Amino acid sequence: MEEVQINSLGHTIEITVQRTAADGTRSARDISGQTALKIFAKAPVSRTVQTWTASLTSDGTDGKMEYVTTATSDLNESGVWKIQGNVTEGASPIYDTEIGDLRVIDNLA
Repeated sequence: MEEVQINSLGHTIEITVQRTAADGTRSARDISGQTALKIFAKAPVSRTVQTWTASLTSDGTDGKMEYVTTATSDLNESGVWKIQGNVTEGASPIYDTEIGDLRVIDNLA
């Protein structure tokens, strides 16, 4: 599980959008034709959900998107946050990624 300090600025949160084949194997989903990328982050204490606008990490064929924290309020509670990516590709339906964990830890002082 990834760890980051509370109120961290400039921390990159990366998500890979994947597809599952009929045989159960997983591979990256090409999101280069996307029209909207979002990352939802659910706080561990208040349980509020933030929506961050994400960007492609590369050209999108690897399924990777990211958000870089820009405000101390982005990760303002310590504990295990729930993180989920959301993609709209052209006229296609919205794709949600699996839910992941991000541990936000307190500073010493």
